Amino acid sequence: MTWVNENLVVEQGSQLVKSWLFFNDGGAESMGNPADYVPFDFTGATLKMQVRQTEDATSTLIVEFGTATGEFVFISGTIVPGPPAPSYNNGYRLTIVAATSLALPKGNYWFDIFMTQGGVPIRIDAGTFEVVATQTR
Repeated sequence: MTWVNENLVVEQGSQLVKSWLFFNDGGAESMGNPADYVPFDFTGATLKMQVRQTEDATSTLIVEFGTATGEFVFISGTIVPGPPAPSYNNGYRLTIVAATSLALPKGNYWFDIFMTQGGVPIRIDAGTFEVVATQTR
């Protein structure tokens, strides 16, 4: 199951910071009311993101990010209107620093993000990963 499908654009030499927050919808009784959303709990989870030349997992690996290497950190937050912010982490933030983005080759690639929690890996995001060349240094 993939929770999110999106396209990420990284400009060479620029820092990219992107955050995601996750909520369960509160069930049929909530009628889609954001105040009834239940924040997802990432306690004990790790994240790993790979960017590859194509959608094929055996294609050339362009770059890898993760909680183990520090590009992903877990965060807590809410939406407005919505439930109060939880005391646990219900989201994560990806930071790609300028030096890393500068080293990425210009092109169009594919990425996915896997969360491992309780020893079970789950694909939670996937899409295209575009590296745009910049001229100013």
